Amino acid sequence: MRLGIASMFAIQGAPDLALTLLLVESIILVSFVLALRSLPARVWTQNPTRFKLGRAALGAYFGLLIMVAAAVAMGGRVAEPISVEYPWMSYDIGHGANIVNVTLVDIRVWTPSARSPSSPPQPRASRA
Repeated sequence: MRLGIASMFAIQGAPDLALTLLLVESIILVSFVLALRSLPARVWTQNPTRFKLGRAALGAYFGLLIMVAAAVAMGGRVAEPISVEYPWMSYDIGHGANIVNVTLVDIRVWTPSARSPSSPPQPRASRA
């Protein structure tokens, strides 16, 4: 599935995103395999039918807990999201037609960790 998504990104003109996706997925897969290999042998030989009802109840409880938490989080927004303003802000303030490019360039300017306080501000990159 992820290979299909990465292919779609590459076809649509975002090879950097496709390569990042493949790299992250590969690292995660390798780390999971290494973690599973380090488990003791008794984990693989235990009878999985023990505590079947308890496991089902625990899974259902946590599923409902996550659903309630998501519903509360979605209902907790009281202000209009800033993303509604992105189209006009990127064109009028950022002087660019591509919202993603303007946001990426401007976020580097907004973050204080991008430059030290003693360094002068960098010139803005030109946008297409």
